[in-house]
Amino acid sequence: MSPDEIPPLSMDDCECRYDFDTATAYITYTGKITPQMTTAVYQWMTQSLKLAPEGHVVRGTIFDFTGVEGTTTTNITAAKVHGNHFREEHAPIISNVPTVMVVSNMNQELLVRRMMNLAKLPSNEAQPRVKMVATLDEAKAFIASWHQDADTD
Repeated sequence: MSPDEIPPLSMDDCECRYDFDTATAYITYTGKITPQMTTAVYQWMTQSLKLAPEGHVVRGTIFDFTGVEGTTTTNITAAKVHGNHFREEHAPIISNVPTVMVVSNMNQELLVRRMMNLAKLPSNEAQPRVKMVATLDEAKAFIASWHQDADTD
């Protein structure tokens, strides 16, 4: 494996990949989100941070929920536990990484909002780093804008 390669994760209804050209992690869910998927995604993100070359800066993370049909009730708990642990363990790194959730309908939006509320994502930031959008292009634009605004502060 070369120093600019992070192996993708591919499982039923979930794909994770890291694009070194844009320094962006892409997590795509389809079908029904399960605790096993959530666990695998957080393990992949943790491993990706460890495999990234020294000095490499992650510019953004995009979670694509547009193919999601629902989640299991046990996944809500898994997302909360893994998410909080990941944020605590990697706070210095991820505090400067905008995170975007892409949704295409009201059910997906409600599901993601519920998970975000349970995860107690910070809402008092001067420049919020977490946003929900409707398209991948909007997600990319938010990441670019977030960094442009952060560079001018």
